[in-house]
Amino acid sequence: MDWIKKNYDKLLLAVFGLFALTVGGLLASSAFGEGDAAGSKKVTEKAELGPDKSEETKKALTDLSANEGKPVWTGLKIAEHRTAHLFTASPAVQKAGSDAVMQLLDEATEPLREGIPNWWLYENGLDLTRDDIATLDDDGDKFTNAEEFAGKSNPRDPDSRPAFHAKLRLIEIIEDKYEIRNKGIEGNDIQISRLQPTGLNGKIFGKLNYHVGDIIFDDDQRFKITGVEDKEVEVDGQKQMLKHVVIIDTKNGDKSYSIGVKTTLNLPTFRVKIKSLLSEKELTTKEDDEISFPDFPTIKIRIKKITPPDLVEIEFNEPGKPKGSAQLKLTK
Repeated sequence: MDWIKKNYDKLLLAVFGLFALTVGGLLASSAFGEGDAAGSKKVTEKAELGPDKSEETKKALTDLSANEGKPVWTGLKIAEHRTAHLFTASPAVQKAGSDAVMQLLDEATEPLREGIPNWWLYENGLDLTRDDIATLDDDGDKFTNAEEFAGKSNPRDPDSRPAFHAKLRLIEIIEDKYEIRNKGIEGNDIQISRLQPTGLNGKIFGKLNYHVGDIIFDDDQRFKITGVEDKEVEVDGQKQMLKHVVIIDTKNGDKSYSIGVKTTLNLPTFRVKIKSLLSEKELTTKEDDEISFPDFPTIKIRIKKITPPDLVEIEFNEPGKPKGSAQLKLTK
C-alpha cells in the first residue's frame, strides 16, 4: 500500500497509456477490416456503373475522324477580313419597340445604314444609331463617313482621306450642235453650210461655191470635200437617186460622211460642267482639256471621254503617285 502511494503518479500514467493503446488498436482494426471488405466487394450489377456510354463514345470518335481538317463549330457568317472570338459575345443592337436582336458582325444581317456595313460602323466607333451617320464628318477632314467607307480611309483620322475625286460632281453634260447642211449641187458648185454651235450665237458658216478638194469652213479647217456621188434613197415612200457630197473629217482619222441634197449631218460636240463640293467652284470644259480646282491645285485633271447622257471619264496626275482615272456619273 505504501508502494502504491509512493508510485501513484507513475501507476496512473501507465493505466492511461494502456487505455490509449487499446482504443487505438480497436480503431485501426476496424478501419483495416472495412477496407478489406470494400476492396474485396464484387460489382454484380451493371447499373451501378451508370448508363452505358460506349456507343456514344464510338460515334464521337468516328465524327472527329470524318471531320479531320474541317471546321466542327459553326457561328456567325464573318467576312474574310474579320475575326470573331469563340468565347466572346458578339456585339448586337435591338431596335426600339422590337424583340429582334441584330448581330453587328454577322454578314447576313441587314445594314442599319444603306451602303455601309454594320461591322464598319462598329469597328470605327461610329454611332450607328444615328440616321444621319453616313453624312456626318466625324474627323473633320471634309469627307463624309459614306465617302470614307467608299474610299477605304479611316473616318476617325483627319490625315486619312479618300481620293480627291470623291468631292467632284458632274453637274451637266452640254451638247453643242455641229450641223453641216448640203443645200444643193449645181454642176461643179457645191452649196454647203454649217450652223455654228448655239454657244456662238447660231452663226451660219459656209459659202455657195465649194468644189471637190476644198477644205470647208475656214474657222476650224476640219472637213475636206472628196467627191460627189449618186445614191438611192427613199423619199416619201418612193426610191430615187439623189446626189450626195462626200466629206472627210481630217481631225478624226479621215472619217468619211455622205450628205444628201437638202439634208443635214449633225456631229455634236460636248462640254461638261464639274463642281468641287469643297470650294463650290464649277468649271465648264470639253474633251481633252486640262483643268484644276483650287482645292487640289497640284492635281491636273484631263477630260478623257464624255459619254452622253450621264458619264464622264477623267484622268489625273497627283504628285508622287502614278497616273489615275475615275468616272463621274450625273446624279439628279
